Amino acid sequence: MSDRTRCLTVALDRDYRDDDVQEIMNAIKMMKGVLDVTMKVVDITDYSAEVRARQWWTDQIMEIFKKDRELK
Repeated sequence: MSDRTRCLTVALDRDYRDDDVQEIMNAIKMMKGVLDVTMKVVDITDYSAEVRARQWWTDQIMEIFKKDRELK
């Protein structure tokens, strides 16, 4: 017996203007089984998560360079 799926989440590659996203939403609505598509507007929590992720990656890269310098 297989599991049942009730919802899919689509993540866009970057932030888009509302009017530009409407075409994407219309295309998704044309797919079989799609009941509705809603938009989530960017807010401060999105920005905060992006800044934290960027800082984490920067720290990881700097740690690699630090270790490389110690080996020489």
